[in-house]
Amino acid sequence: PRPAASPRRASPRATDLAEPTVLDCQGLKCPLPVLKARKAMKGLPAGAVLRVLATDPGAVGDFRHFCEVTGNRLLGHTEQDGVLTFEIEKTEERG
Repeated sequence: PRPAASPRRASPRATDLAEPTVLDCQGLKCPLPVLKARKAMKGLPAGAVLRVLATDPGAVGDFRHFCEVTGNRLLGHTEQDGVLTFEIEKTEERG
């Protein structure tokens, strides 16, 4: 008899395979967190996630705008004990 076929699993997305790259921008004021994130994103492949830690309250609007302009995807943000955490997925480069 043939061995039973193993069940097929859905292929994980690229964002599920690797831990996010972390960029610590705590204590930096606008526009530095966004500028540092832009530089960090250039070195990441499409589908990778950048996790940015920031303490500037203006970063919420700054990163929303950054993603609108660059086409990268803001997966979400949280705030805990004054530290904002942003998850940004890199999309394909705009040509």
